[in-house]
Amino acid sequence: MTSLFVKLFNKGSPMVPRVPSTGVLCTPQAVTRRLPHSCNLRTTSKRRYSSFKKRYRDLVEKHGEPPTLTKEYLIYLAGFIEGEGSFTSNITYSPRAKVAVKVDCIFNITQHVDGIVHLIAMMKHFRSGTILLKSGSNNTYVYSLQNKQALQEHVVPYYKKYGLKFTCAEKANTFVAWRKVLDCLIKKAHLTYTGLTTEIIPNVYKLNPKKGKIKKLSYENIQIYLKLFHDGKVNEAVTFLEANKTR
Repeated sequence: MTSLFVKLFNKGSPMVPRVPSTGVLCTPQAVTRRLPHSCNLRTTSKRRYSSFKKRYRDLVEKHGEPPTLTKEYLIYLAGFIEGEGSFTSNITYSPRAKVAVKVDCIFNITQHVDGIVHLIAMMKHFRSGTILLKSGSNNTYVYSLQNKQALQEHVVPYYKKYGLKFTCAEKANTFVAWRKVLDCLIKKAHLTYTGLTTEIIPNVYKLNPKKGKIKKLSYENIQIYLKLFHDGKVNEAVTFLEANKTR
């Protein structure tokens, strides 16, 4: 069955996506599980929105309704992004799984509990995300959004309209690199070796290069790790990761 799938896969069957010439960093079985099923997608979308509405209602009941989302207030909220917001990308290493790494784009804003209504307003405007206590704190909350569709459809246009032209050069450069990563993820460039190594990883490593959590591997080493995985040398990739990751 697998061999038949591989033949169809490489011949470009209309029912199966074609493997790019650069190769994919996942197995045919993994791609099979990701083939779209419109009914399942609609059901999942409804469940996610239902879950979001419940989270939002719970926050409003506990902390109160946010101000009305007027143009003036949306401009005001953009100031929180400049002061307490961040555009980051996270790399999760999984050499024993079907893919070598998992890359996520993340949008965060932190606020003291006294200003949590502004986080709730952001959550309402972007129609997605969560608000949780910051790790190790009893009075600081973090609004976090990782849903790629919501980031692309809501956060990017909002920040371009209300925040980007007023921000500092460093944050503007960070946003540009972050958006490139997001665009690549939406185009599924992360499923190809070339897309991952030449489009996504270079921009991930441009994000706040002097701040925040140090990447587990240096830029040079993650390229070596991905090459080993791409060449089918999974055990060598695991050994290399363990020997070179930052502790």
